[in-house]
Amino acid sequence: MINFPIRVQIALICAASFCTRLTYGFYVVPGSGTSYKDDVYSECDYFTELAPGNEYYIVNPTYPEYYVSDTRCRWVNQSPPNTSILLKCPIINLSQSTDCVADSVQVSLSGDLYMSDATKYCGKQSFTETSVGNKLVVTLEGLIMGKLLCTMEIKDSNKAVAPAASKSGNACECGKKFQMHNRIVNGHQTGVNEYPFVAALVIMPQNMVFCGASILGKRWLLTAAHCKESRVTSKNTIALVGDHDLTTEAESDVTQRLKIKDFYVHEEYNTRTAKNDMALVELDEDIVFSDKVMPICLPYHLIGHNLVGLNVTVLGWGTTSFGGPTSKVLMETTLQVKAISECREVFRDVWDKQLCTYGKNTDACQADSGGPLVYWDAAKKRWFLLGLISYGRGCAEDVPAVNTLVPCRTYLNWIEDKINTETGDSCAFNNKDS
Repeated sequence: MINFPIRVQIALICAASFCTRLTYGFYVVPGSGTSYKDDVYSECDYFTELAPGNEYYIVNPTYPEYYVSDTRCRWVNQSPPNTSILLKCPIINLSQSTDCVADSVQVSLSGDLYMSDATKYCGKQSFTETSVGNKLVVTLEGLIMGKLLCTMEIKDSNKAVAPAASKSGNACECGKKFQMHNRIVNGHQTGVNEYPFVAALVIMPQNMVFCGASILGKRWLLTAAHCKESRVTSKNTIALVGDHDLTTEAESDVTQRLKIKDFYVHEEYNTRTAKNDMALVELDEDIVFSDKVMPICLPYHLIGHNLVGLNVTVLGWGTTSFGGPTSKVLMETTLQVKAISECREVFRDVWDKQLCTYGKNTDACQADSGGPLVYWDAAKKRWFLLGLISYGRGCAEDVPAVNTLVPCRTYLNWIEDKINTETGDSCAFNNKDS
């Protein structure tokens, strides 16, 4: 094999697979219809689609020389579904500062473009990381001087033996992803069973998803109160867990269709204002938990916290455009939490027990109602339920949307009281003291 200089190797690898310079700071994910404008990286912004068997390099401009001051670069990377990205950085030689406030390399293992969950590295060191999905974002914030060299390759998640689903699984695990590796308007298909806590409410005999929900316990789901409309009863509705593609049963081996015993709508739910838009669904039989089907974590530790600026993942099988058909596969997209005042500028009667979210050209839509808005806590390495999809104006219009705020003491107490009164299922509260 001919040993090309690193710069030539990079050019060859990009030419052989897919490596695109992000011109003028606009980043378009192939096939997603979603774009992001980030002028701070306009001179050094790249998207790479990794192919199996290749090694990819991330280096600073002018490498192996030190970069000049005020160098800012971003590398957005994506591998095939059901894989992850192995990142090795043998050379990190940056200025050292408290909390890495000067020069830093930042890594988002979830592929978050806003870097809300990023880990910072600075000084002289090396490190190895693996993405938690098939996306990875690396940024260089070079205020003074330094150099950076990293390599990337695909790590095949399918080579790992997935733990088998069983009735004896840990009933008190919560908020984990099954795959380590995206309706929803302008969203992406998720991996199969990637979010084990997502459920759907299905009207029968039409077999149509009309709302989303989140698994709380062996017999409990949480959804929006407005999902319990007059035509919805425990006799004509079932709950669906462990599914991905609604058109086939071959893709997931843990799909469960469960009878519903009862609905418990919040006693103070207001149909006009959508305040207290929350309801519990009690199932008539136990959910079989496994690594592919488990509860979401409840956000006790986030009660009273300022959530503005956090990025949340929204999940659902709803319509992909206003009035359009529902999605056949589970979809995800990312929204940002906004100040409640921004929703009050658009909608009347918005109050502090609601969550205001916005995403440019992306949003939840019809039949996503009641579904989860979840937040990845990088320190706890778990997903937490921040909101329930409630209402908006159309779908993906240039205005924020309103959701029910879950990390609220009165709501969490209501959930706990209802579940304990009816069944005493403690699984939903296993992370209360964490």
